[in-house]
Amino acid sequence: MTIGFDLPKQILNAQTEARKLENIKKEDVRGMLVENAKNPDAIREQKLEPR
Repeated sequence: MTIGFDLPKQILNAQTEARKLENIKKEDVRGMLVENAKNPDAIREQKLEPR
């Protein structure tokens, strides 16, 4: 990818492509996965707070 005057357009196109339904994984949990210290096989979700 070359950086030029069309960089904002390229960024916008990449964001639009990433938001398409076929590019969103089913296992998207809208948070950060953390390992449970007692049982590493069990994964729990840690909610992220908005900035």
